Amino acid sequence: MDTTIYSALDNIAGVGRWEINIDGSMNLPEGITKVMIDTEMARLKRVNYGTEIQEAVQSHVDALAQSKRYDNMMSVRSYTGFPNKFQRECMSMSIWAGDCWAVVTDIEVAVMLGQRAIPTVQEVLKELPKYLGRE
Repeated sequence: MDTTIYSALDNIAGVGRWEINIDGSMNLPEGITKVMIDTEMARLKRVNYGTEIQEAVQSHVDALAQSKRYDNMMSVRSYTGFPNKFQRECMSMSIWAGDCWAVVTDIEVAVMLGQRAIPTVQEVLKELPKYLGRE
């Protein structure tokens, strides 16, 4: 059984007593319906999915920074605000990272509007722009 159901039941039922029987049937507190549980489970899965996407995209942009010998994208951005030897390269990578996050936002909006199915993490990563080394 999907463990998300336990979190959903806790969130909905609060202090109410609930049980899941061996056969998969549920004993729910008064006023709690299966539709409420399904809705909460869907919400929790979206939250978990969103976290997976965020972590994957952040790892993706940090990997570029690390390939250029920076600690991460945050480190890259620290070189963008003042004249220095690394400013142009870091501006370029920062713009690219912003473009990546813009694509993620566009995907999320399209999913919420029902214009597309929820993509896998790998599908999202494939849709991100390639870094072209604009300096």
